[in-house]
Amino acid sequence: MAKVAEGGAQLSRELRLVLDALPEAVTITDAAGRLAFANAAALQWMGATTFEAALARDPSALLERFEITTEDGRPLQPAELPGRRLLRGEPAEPLLLRLTERDSGQVRWTLLKASALPVEQGAPLTLTVLEDVTETKEQELRERFLSQASEALNASLDLSETLQRVASLAVPDLADWCLVELLERGRIRQVAIAHTDRAQLARVRGLRRRHAPKLSDALGVGAVLRTGRAEFYASIPDELLTAAAADEEQLRIVRELKLRSAIIVPMRGRHRVEGAITFVAAERAGAYDERDLAFAQDFAARAASAVENARLHGETATIAETLRRSLVPAAPPDLPRWRTAALYRPGADQIGGDFFELMPTDGGFTIVLGDVTGKGVGAATLAARARHSASAAAALGLAPASILTLLNRILLRAAEISLVTAVVAQVVEEDGGATLILSSAGHPLPLRHRPGVAPQTLGTPGVLLGFDPDGRWPQPQLKLEPGETIIFYTDGVTEALGNHGRFSETRLHSLLAECPADPDAIVLAIDSALQHFEQGGRRRDDVALLAVQLLS
Repeated sequence: MAKVAEGGAQLSRELRLVLDALPEAVTITDAAGRLAFANAAALQWMGATTFEAALARDPSALLERFEITTEDGRPLQPAELPGRRLLRGEPAEPLLLRLTERDSGQVRWTLLKASALPVEQGAPLTLTVLEDVTETKEQELRERFLSQASEALNASLDLSETLQRVASLAVPDLADWCLVELLERGRIRQVAIAHTDRAQLARVRGLRRRHAPKLSDALGVGAVLRTGRAEFYASIPDELLTAAAADEEQLRIVRELKLRSAIIVPMRGRHRVEGAITFVAAERAGAYDERDLAFAQDFAARAASAVENARLHGETATIAETLRRSLVPAAPPDLPRWRTAALYRPGADQIGGDFFELMPTDGGFTIVLGDVTGKGVGAATLAARARHSASAAAALGLAPASILTLLNRILLRAAEISLVTAVVAQVVEEDGGATLILSSAGHPLPLRHRPGVAPQTLGTPGVLLGFDPDGRWPQPQLKLEPGETIIFYTDGVTEALGNHGRFSETRLHSLLAECPADPDAIVLAIDSALQHFEQGGRRRDDVALLAVQLLS
């Protein structure tokens, strides 16, 4: 127990030696809040060399030397200090403070703990311990930032949105302002910026617009993008600002930004530099050191991976959309004596492989309709290849079974297993009617429709394409009468999912039995029924539908 004399705390020499050896700052204050003891670490923290010098210092001098805030960035209120709480008889929970040295910009994280120190006579003293937890806190901030940034980078493939979120995460814990710029087709594009001060943010944006970095720059973002090497400025003297400024106006604005320290790191992908991230310490953030540089480079590597993924996704999406458009068939041509209607709807989840084509050929026309197994770009690519190959074969006059044989050979020569169902129908017009030459390879067979009569399935099933090198496909011939409508469709119709299973051939047949002969009315009825069945029209699979009617 300490013995207290007027004006200070009487401590044994041994206890003083022990307290002076501690890395933590230790102070003792009396009931009036006057300093009674300070160990060597506390004296150093207060900028004093002796206890007497510490007593002579104005307590407000600490506020001149440091900017002191709480963990959440609020200015410290003296009443919040644990020692003050203790004097008021309140619980004195430890308090974490952020101290920024105004001259150097160095940041210290300090944990304040206070407890009552009983004495033999008089009011108890207050023992305060200031523990430097800077290294632990900075590591916590870095890990938290990397965790949040990783979530942001993986949350969206919208590159600009993602990088703006990341820049905002860096402020204010890691930087006063943060910029992200990408290198696109030889030009530098700013995609994200964040600042602790809205007024300064507008100033930085204006400065970037008037003095945008160029790849030819000797220093700064342009040089980092060009060379792939980081730039680290532990301090930014006025001489450096003067040398880098393009004119007096730029120099004035840069000086007003009060730059203290900066790191510019490249986002280096597997094959090229994708962009650069700039971290700037100004009024609030502490000056950077080598540990900050290593951390910034680690984060930039993660960001570069996200940029690559987003760009790859964008390129893939562009390819998929191009393929999707290529699969959309043109409107059926006007055919004398025939009325036609068609529907093509891609699936809701991924681009698929349904396709069809109706083209005039000698003596009539040919219909090719098919479905590639699988989804995505690969399926769409294969569908486009099958569609164009079949169209070319039909234009050359090949019969339906020969067209399927050709497609089968092409698919069997592919590097990967490629399975396709298809139906080819060649229509030869005749006086008073027409002949339908039909061949199917694992595809739903077309339906003959007459109003008031149950639909009739046409043709003979055959093995799907790309499976059997010795495959043979029957090619029956059928007579068509005026007023009859032939309906071709893919399994996106019958396999459509609803709350009560699949749409099925049974539902399709029942629906057609109540439809008129008009192809437009038939297509509309099937489309409406599917949307109702699938609850709102969300199709998981493609739907291709073609109806042709021989006029009287």
